[in-house]
Amino acid sequence: MDGFGIFLLLCGGFYLACRWLLPELLTWLIKRRFHIEIRIGRIGLFYFNLKDVFIAKNGFTVHIDKVSFRSSFLSSEVAKLLSVVVHDVRINKDVQDRRDGRPQPWQPPPSFHDQRIPPIVITFAQFMAVDIHSVTGVFLRTERPEWLLHVTMADLHLDGSVLHSSRSLLVNVTIGSSSAKLLRHSADACLAELSVALAAEATFVAQGPLSLEKVYVGLEHTKAVINDEFYSFAQERHKTEPASGKPDVAVIVQRLAPIIPKLLTLKLEDALLQDLAFLQCFQVTTRFAPALPP
Repeated sequence: MDGFGIFLLLCGGFYLACRWLLPELLTWLIKRRFHIEIRIGRIGLFYFNLKDVFIAKNGFTVHIDKVSFRSSFLSSEVAKLLSVVVHDVRINKDVQDRRDGRPQPWQPPPSFHDQRIPPIVITFAQFMAVDIHSVTGVFLRTERPEWLLHVTMADLHLDGSVLHSSRSLLVNVTIGSSSAKLLRHSADACLAELSVALAAEATFVAQGPLSLEKVYVGLEHTKAVINDEFYSFAQERHKTEPASGKPDVAVIVQRLAPIIPKLLTLKLEDALLQDLAFLQCFQVTTRFAPALPP
């Protein structure tokens, strides 16, 4: 065998080894770092991408057809140094009730005081963006009253930036279109349906203790349909469970104060309710001033 043949053989062996070793190595690193079950089908080397990614954690199963990467170095259409493009995400979850039947004592939520935004999150916000072409979620309950929630989202974009000399972190989320349908699994009768396009923006304090300063949520082309069967389903779904203690609103607000927006703006445009009512524009702004800790 001449030298050129040996070179081709070595290149082929290296290519096949990378296609097998890289998914296994990346899977091992992610499992060790994030403690989740993950499986990567294969990796494209020439145009680096991940294909057939499977993730499982806490009863959720996520299947991603393809994850590709783009950079502003290679394309003028990309604004960030690294843009992660995710294709066709499918999420499944079986919903189950607690089987012991015993009343659960009320537990206060975790406190967000003295929490800080990790530096790696700020770095990602500066140099990275995420685009998801489509997301499909199916949440199924097989116990009575059985139901199925089907959620779809398209053109989801997540971006961030650091402002005011790295003192503020701005996060933007846009969803081109989304819809949710609630069905009775046994008869496949649609109980309620909601479709909306969303644009949201949040401003955090990047340096110092965690604090959510501003939140803007804009909803466009909202359409809601509620069928008659939904009300009987809601009555069947409603259960009165004895509790050993009532929630303390003051404790909840005090513990969640850092992530309650100090300025919240909600804007609703072109909303339609079951061909009965139409809302052209509605906007509300609220302010929250947390009490000083004792």
